Order: sequence, then C-alpha cells, then structure tokens
Amino acid sequence: DKVVHFAMYFVFMSVILLEHRNRIINISGVFYASLIPLFFGAVIEVLQSWITASRSGSIFDLLFNLTGILLSILVFWALIIRKKN
Repeated sequence: DKVVHFAMYFVFMSVILLEHRNRIINISGVFYASLIPLFFGAVIEVLQSWITASRSGSIFDLLFNLTGILLSILVFWALIIRKKN
C-alpha cells in the first residue's frame, strides 16, 4: 500500500515537473509546483477519514506521498536542472 502511494506521487510530481520544465527556473518554482500534489494528497487523506466508512486516512500514507514527491524533485534536479547549467 505504501509503495503504491510513493509511486503514484512520484509519477504525479514528475508529470508536473516535466510538463512545466521550461517555466520552472529556480527552487521556488519547484516548491510551488510541489504544493499541488502535496495539497491534493492531504485533502484525500482527510476526506477518507471523514467521509468514508470503509477507509481511513493515514499520516503514513501522506508521508509516503511526500517521499515520492521529494524523490521526483531530486531526480528532476539531477537530470534536468543540472543539464541547463
């Protein structure tokens, strides 16, 4: 379950970064772009705990979401940003 969270948010953030790679020119752009999947994941976890009876929200799911986002940023920086410089 946690590996799936990690993979989904790694891909989610990677798509955002690759689609906007020409517009993201500094770390603040990466930070603001990372708020999209982070906020989305947090809202989903809260809604799971409040609305559904069969699922529960988990802080660990959110942490694995964040881990996928951060690794995506590191890979993006290593492959794309470093090539530009």
